[in-house]
Amino acid sequence: MYKNKPYKLIGSPSVTVWREARRFANSEAAQGALERISSEQLTAIVEACDKGDFKAFVELSGGATVPLKDQPLRALHVAKETPNKLTFPPKPKP
Repeated sequence: MYKNKPYKLIGSPSVTVWREARRFANSEAAQGALERISSEQLTAIVEACDKGDFKAFVELSGGATVPLKDQPLRALHVAKETPNKLTFPPKPKP
């Protein structure tokens, strides 16, 4: 198995963002951070995730076919220094 995600809908907003927003909504820092950022769209996305409303999350993120570059919220991926489980070398830093 190649560790692919068969449940990932092509073009849909990231499930990782959904999970992290749900986790963030229940953190102590969430309310203060949302007030400092003061983005109505971000607040609405986090509230939809907290309520478990995946449909609203997708709609607020731009819809089911929005390109990645146009999504308002994305997960931060950090490059690792060691090979992964499939023994691929880490990606070179730009």
